[in-house]
Amino acid sequence: INDIEDQIIDEDTSLTLSINVVNPSGEGYTLNFSSNESDIFLDYDIDNSELYIEPLTNWFGSVIISYQTYNNTATDTGTGSFILDVLPINDSPYLDSLLSPTLADTFSTHSDSDHDITFSWIGGDVDDEVVFTLTIELEFFGNTYTDIYEDITDTIYILPASALDPLIGGLNLDESVLTWYIETADTQYTAISSIGEFVVTRQE
Repeated sequence: INDIEDQIIDEDTSLTLSINVVNPSGEGYTLNFSSNESDIFLDYDIDNSELYIEPLTNWFGSVIISYQTYNNTATDTGTGSFILDVLPINDSPYLDSLLSPTLADTFSTHSDSDHDITFSWIGGDVDDEVVFTLTIELEFFGNTYTDIYEDITDTIYILPASALDPLIGGLNLDESVLTWYIETADTQYTAISSIGEFVVTRQE
């Protein structure tokens, strides 16, 4: 086959190459392609003389793709290779779901109750270390009162329920439904979760 030029594609894309096969005798042949990286899928369509190339999701880097031709008698009739560069792209961070707490959970903010609220969710960033922000909100007569907890590096955050006492105690509430959500961002994208709810009470 004629030499194949080096190729460049972006991460999470694929490539189909037309392979120029020179076969003066018209005899049957076999053309094998291989890569020095297992993360590259190769499929050669001999009928259309096309090579399909697809890296695994989120994979990037440089690979050598080699090829070897054989005639019907299994005689090696030529070898070659080309370089495929897969360029990285910035994947956006993600927040799939909130796990806890839920509206079925009630926590006492009394100083003697020793209740902890475990906030947990599913999210991350395949490219970078991820940092989350937890926002807790209380709606009261058209006003929104907010507690914000930043620089969370895990998908679990434990908060003493007593930390929320000023939020409802300042409004002289004995019990209230609070909402919460998670936010994360990289240099390009921002992800915000759905809204969760839970109940807090000032009774012991």
